Amino acid sequence: MSCERHLSKIPIAERRGHTPTTRFGRTDLMLLALVSVWGVNFSVVKGAISGSDAPFSPIAFNAIRFSIAAVCLLALVRWIGEAAPASRGDRLPIFGLGLLGNSLYQVLFIVGIDFTSPANSSLILATVPVTVALIGAALRIEKLTALAWIGIVLSFAGIALVVLGNQAGAARIAQSGVASSQSASSLFGDALILLAAMVWALYTTLSAPLLRRYSATTVTSLSLAAGTIPLILIALPDLVRLNWSAIPIAGWSAAVFSGTLALAAGYAAWNRGVKHLGGARTAVYSNLVPVIAAGVAWIARGDALTVYHLIGAAIILSGINLTRIGRQTRSIPLPAEE
Repeated sequence: MSCERHLSKIPIAERRGHTPTTRFGRTDLMLLALVSVWGVNFSVVKGAISGSDAPFSPIAFNAIRFSIAAVCLLALVRWIGEAAPASRGDRLPIFGLGLLGNSLYQVLFIVGIDFTSPANSSLILATVPVTVALIGAALRIEKLTALAWIGIVLSFAGIALVVLGNQAGAARIAQSGVASSQSASSLFGDALILLAAMVWALYTTLSAPLLRRYSATTVTSLSLAAGTIPLILIALPDLVRLNWSAIPIAGWSAAVFSGTLALAAGYAAWNRGVKHLGGARTAVYSNLVPVIAAGVAWIARGDALTVYHLIGAAIILSGINLTRIGRQTRSIPLPAEE
């Protein structure tokens, strides 16, 4: 979905002695490709789990794509020689973060997107930085200026418009009796995605102390691997019932695309962007994710886009940027899981 993690007063690039470049180069092109992958991923996930001909149940698809991502990321950590946490005092928090930010978050995300649209999901998840700012203010980690509070209010007002737009779209394309059911389902999905965004924001905040001692790649990989275990256990009944031989090439392609490109490669690419371009410049690219996600869903899936979506998206993105500008701390942006 979405694309900012972890509160810290010092950008990771600066803490490691890297000076962000100001020129548009290969790293920028890589980030443009990455946000395109993330935008497409919303429709890929939706197509793999929704509808009568969907090859996977939501829970089974999550377990498969996260297993793929965990293997890839752990192999990456081993290949680059990242040091694993040596103390039990660090391993347990990382495991807990995995349960929160990967197990719980992913159950909410995958079930939520099954009920609502890719456009709604991406726009709601884009507000994670706003929720992170609210949590930071509540915990007195940071102070919010008046500009930040204006951005927060705008962001949630934009969410309300987006939700309203989905209800209006469902009502227009369906008969009245069916529309009522579709609208209720969509509202349920939107609520789950909003709850997922809040869970991810909490994960973001709690990750900050570990990121001062270990690299983002290490923390991300180990917490994702830890969170994958419960996802597999929860999905066991669905995995046992799954007719593996009947899964089409398109279904496997969706799982591999989501697991390798959107998750594993996505984390590595985003971390490279933070390292070479700096946090603030890299975070700007995350604004493109909901725009691409909505466009792909409209073109490829025929999802309805109303004037509410367009206005709501503009308000949300404006609110996010105002919140970033008005925060009196410098955060480390990392990829939102999808």
